[in-house]
Amino acid sequence: MKASGVPIWVAVLAMMAMFIVAGAVFDEVAAMVVTMPFVLPLVTSWGFDPIWWG
Repeated sequence: MKASGVPIWVAVLAMMAMFIVAGAVFDEVAAMVVTMPFVLPLVTSWGFDPIWWG
């Protein structure tokens, strides 16, 4: 996120909002399966461990 100038905590809050909306539409597993290809590369590029993130 440093290239875009957005702090990581803002991006995490945006992802939380995205998951709340997705959770209102899909069940939990479907929301995670749909968003995983987009979220996992972001999380690992920020330096978070995917196991602890999940």
